[in-house]
Amino acid sequence: MVRVNRVLDKISLWLFGRKQKGSVLAITLLIATVGAIIISGLFLYLDASLRLASQSEENALNFYACDAGIETGIYHILHSPCNTSAPSYNASFVLNGLTVAVEVECIEYDTESLSGNYSVNSSTLETNIEAYVSMYPTANFTVNSSNCINASFKSQIITYTIK
Repeated sequence: MVRVNRVLDKISLWLFGRKQKGSVLAITLLIATVGAIIISGLFLYLDASLRLASQSEENALNFYACDAGIETGIYHILHSPCNTSAPSYNASFVLNGLTVAVEVECIEYDTESLSGNYSVNSSTLETNIEAYVSMYPTANFTVNSSNCINASFKSQIITYTIK
């Protein structure tokens, strides 16, 4: 306690030029006010950081759910049974508590080369991803008696737009 009083006396001499009665109270109030301002600013910063982290996590979940929808659409394009004409596909599924809507639409399709360009749209309530996909066979292909194609297909995402 004696040490604290000496420190406060030195601060009083520095602030007021002489030792005054009651200066300890003024210095204590000044330190308490500065501390309260710093602590309240720190709490505001922590609150904003927590809100931002929560929003970032929600955005990431929406993005990954939509990305899974894009992959579902591409899977449908590549694995449609009897893919002799351009498939269109509409579906929805729930992933991590988010409902994902998937739409596949053919932009152009060549029945001779079996290549095509597709628009794949995947959306949740807060995020929408559009991808334009080009699909083409990787090797020679044959058509069996049921008009189903026997070939391996590859896809290439041409553009990927997040809205």
